[in-house]
Amino acid sequence: MRTVSLIVLLALWVAACGGAAEPTADLVGTLGGDAQLEGGCAWLDVDVGRSTVEADRVQPSWPQGYRVEFEPVRLVGPDGQVVAEAGDLVMVDGALRPDVVTVCMVGPVFDATRIHGED
Repeated sequence: MRTVSLIVLLALWVAACGGAAEPTADLVGTLGGDAQLEGGCAWLDVDVGRSTVEADRVQPSWPQGYRVEFEPVRLVGPDGQVVAEAGDLVMVDGALRPDVVTVCMVGPVFDATRIHGED
């Protein structure tokens, strides 16, 4: 029975290591953006002291329903309410996606799965 349990645990551990994205990471960053850069690009300047992501700046891929507006730069939630404006701290869960490249090229893509304080 002990051997079977160890095999099951090993199989679960190996399965958890698969996938294209790195493990879920908390990220705290300051919202920024530029409407003139490639038609509009937004980013988060990473607060490295409060984040597990090893990057200075990331380009978020926001959860479904979220969008960035420019002039002024602001993050808008699915309900149409402003979640953050340029210069505000934004806390998100997600993972770096080193396999994804965009035209903005302001930093690695961060696939945001949850915005803290929005559920």
